[in-house]
Amino acid sequence: MKTNLRKKIALAVLGGVACLANVQAQDYVFVEPEDGTIIMEAEHYYSLKEGSGSTSGGADYTGLSWSFKSDAVSTQYADFSGQGYMQAPANAGGGIGDPAEAISIGPSVTYRILFQNTGVYHWYARCSYADWDSDSYHLGAREINGTDTLAYDKMNPYGVIADNWNEWGWNFNTASGTKATFTVTTPGYHEVTVLLREPNFRLDKIVLSLDDSYYPIEFPESEDLANDETEIEGATAIAINEVVETVEIFPNPVFDNATITYDMLAQGDVNISVYDVVGRLVEVLVDEEQSAGLKKIDWNVSGEITKGIYLVKITIDGNSLVKKVAVK
Repeated sequence: MKTNLRKKIALAVLGGVACLANVQAQDYVFVEPEDGTIIMEAEHYYSLKEGSGSTSGGADYTGLSWSFKSDAVSTQYADFSGQGYMQAPANAGGGIGDPAEAISIGPSVTYRILFQNTGVYHWYARCSYADWDSDSYHLGAREINGTDTLAYDKMNPYGVIADNWNEWGWNFNTASGTKATFTVTTPGYHEVTVLLREPNFRLDKIVLSLDDSYYPIEFPESEDLANDETEIEGATAIAINEVVETVEIFPNPVFDNATITYDMLAQGDVNISVYDVVGRLVEVLVDEEQSAGLKKIDWNVSGEITKGIYLVKITIDGNSLVKKVAVK
């Protein structure tokens, strides 16, 4: 998949930007498809941040984190998408109503995305809650290496909530009643983070779309949004670990030559391309079908490659991984 990325890097966000310490990671990254609609399974997160203290109300979230759930403990919400869902930790002391506290001490789950378009993206989350005390979350977005400021927004529950306990439904509104959006002014790597507001909140699937008329649900006359979903299959996750065993670039930094090593688990179409930090295509190293097995590709940087930071994008059967490389 070859794409042209635009140059400038900036992000006007739904709630600002943040620099959050990541303590657990799966390192999944999502690449936006050409149609501008990104579908993410909640369990394919980039990183988790554990809680690190007590709230002003006395709830202690130290060491607690969001967790992956795949067991159907209730048939009412057994029909999760993908392999399971993510659940906010429980705490008898209550939730974290203040976004500033949620940022500083609260557990969070972060998703990293390589945006290839610009514009206003609309947020949708497939959620489930047990009661009034577990029905909301804080949401925000940031540019990677962006300005370190933050103001996350509370997200409201969906539909007629009392009729929807423990059932999956789509949420897309902020507490002020406006549709949740954030603006990408140029392509690049950005993150969206879901922070705990109330314990035991469940997150199953996330959709981001450039189409302002897009909804992952049908609107019945009652406007009860739960249980009226259109079919959303799959995800745009870069689950490259499912098609390749290892990806290594050595040495890094690179002075004249580097070797890119990867172990193909099955035959597939492979593209390895090099981009500069503003997204311009520099060089295509591989673009062919390859058989299963260990592969080694030589990359010579002693020619027209100038010193600096580059992004090596490895795509196998539509699944991609990006490695940052320094050329000295």
